[in-house]
Amino acid sequence: MSDFLKIFSLLVVERVGRQLAPYLKSLAPSWHLSCSDPHLPASALASKALTSAFPDAIKKREAIIFCQQEILSSITENLLQHTPSTLSDAK
Repeated sequence: MSDFLKIFSLLVVERVGRQLAPYLKSLAPSWHLSCSDPHLPASALASKALTSAFPDAIKKREAIIFCQQEILSSITENLLQHTPSTLSDAK
């Protein structure tokens, strides 16, 4: 996700709060992986959005467990199915 999308996701989380629940499984893989982005400002924004959505550590853990299949599927797909050319931006 670009920095712009991470800022947008933070704003969305802050505005919609619990109404995000029906979309959590589809958002979780990118969101969770963005927390480990090597670009520090990007990972900080993703982490801030996650903490904003789940300020309680136990709730955050439960959300990750709830979405673990989607998160692991995304990681598996990125590692085993994609190539550098399918993951990079066409320029």
